[in-house]
Amino acid sequence: MQTLRIAAILALLLFSQVLCRPQSSDQKDDDYPGDGGKDYEDPEDLEDSDIGRGTSVSPPVILTRPLRVRVSVGTTVEFPCVVKNGDNEVIQWSKGSEPLYFGGAVMTTEPDRIFLAANNSLIVNDVTEYDTSNDWTCTVVMQPPLEIHHSLQVVNQPTQLTEHRSLAVWPAKKITVNESMGVEFGCDSQSKSRPEIKWSLKGKAIAEVPGVSSKNNYVFIEHATRHHAGVYQCLAEDRSASPEHEAIEVVVNYSPFIEVEHDTFHTGLGIISEISCEVDAHPHAHVKWFKNGNVVPQDEKLHHHEKNGKTLHKLIIEHTRKEDLGTYKCKATNDLGEASKDVVLTGAPAKPVLNHGKDRHNQKAHMIRWRVQSFSPITEYKLEYRMKGNENWIEVQPQVTDGQENNFVVESHFENLLPGVYQVRLLARNDFGWSPQSSIHEFRKEIVANEAQNVKGGSSTTRPLAALTALLVVSTRVFTCL
Repeated sequence: MQTLRIAAILALLLFSQVLCRPQSSDQKDDDYPGDGGKDYEDPEDLEDSDIGRGTSVSPPVILTRPLRVRVSVGTTVEFPCVVKNGDNEVIQWSKGSEPLYFGGAVMTTEPDRIFLAANNSLIVNDVTEYDTSNDWTCTVVMQPPLEIHHSLQVVNQPTQLTEHRSLAVWPAKKITVNESMGVEFGCDSQSKSRPEIKWSLKGKAIAEVPGVSSKNNYVFIEHATRHHAGVYQCLAEDRSASPEHEAIEVVVNYSPFIEVEHDTFHTGLGIISEISCEVDAHPHAHVKWFKNGNVVPQDEKLHHHEKNGKTLHKLIIEHTRKEDLGTYKCKATNDLGEASKDVVLTGAPAKPVLNHGKDRHNQKAHMIRWRVQSFSPITEYKLEYRMKGNENWIEVQPQVTDGQENNFVVESHFENLLPGVYQVRLLARNDFGWSPQSSIHEFRKEIVANEAQNVKGGSSTTRPLAALTALLVVSTRVFTCL
């Protein structure tokens, strides 16, 4: 009888709901503006489909505009080639069909006169009539290639000085200064039109160059550094189609400066190992590699090549042995001083890299996935986690599984966690030692409501409870309608 009463009440409430429903067929009370039945993408679906394909990177583009330059014999000319998003691309310079530079490889027969400067610019000193060409080309080597063509016309006499066009630089077209010293130079025009003198360095207005100031037609460098070296362009802006211009090359002598892309290189026994350091110095520095205070023997392969005005020095070990592991020192020396950097060659695993995501099969758990590069089998993992704000870490040891080639993957499932923000970190070990500690990753554990479950042939107690739940839902809709 109780069940029949509940059914009768439900029928009555449903009848009331029908009477209260809007009559317009164009409107649905469950549809809210902006919903439109849109399926929202699961962030985890994005992770599986997008992450791992590589981050989208904008294609390279040449920002420089072509130049048409007319100068006299003996002038210094700079051809700029500013490439955006081109750090990983090879830049090639050529004059007509004659190759000059391919990346850092020197192909010109005149490297002392025609050389690369910062930002891929090409410097041509003491130009001659043979340098006249409409095809000084900077190419970004890709498919299809990007190119920019500069034009140079060299006349066999000094530029004619007339009452309308006359420009001279002071004190010379090439100035050499040691680092930390001051230098001053200028550019004067004798034209009656009194053009405005504008200075630039590597495509930047002189006001944008740190440590450099200008007043009237003169430029002042109070304390010269390696960043101040280059060709300074002087432009006599007279609003004509081809304003007169000149250039002064500033050469800064400075002690070596060393940079390393990685201070630790991971390797394995029996494979080729390579460590490197990048040296910036003028004049060029003499570089030696040391291990345990001793000079590395010459039977190891030493390579170097130019890159953006710097020299990349590589030490290559063909067949790595255990005794080859350790700390190496890259030492560079020139007449102004010396510098050194330590580089470690190790067989230990590399720093674990996070590749995380929620476990879709169990909303009550959170799964963290890590990738570890190791040239020897992983023997142990150490994973630590804690609720953010706690002082102590909880340590667990994830299962060790076989890797593919030199890459290992480890997964950790965190279950039955209290709601809150958690921190987690990982280390890996092989026969050569522990890896560097991973970066600390944070994740949030949300409250997950229990899902309603269908019960087959439930008890008499369950059925009235289900009916009562339905009654409350329908009643809510009736009162909402009213």
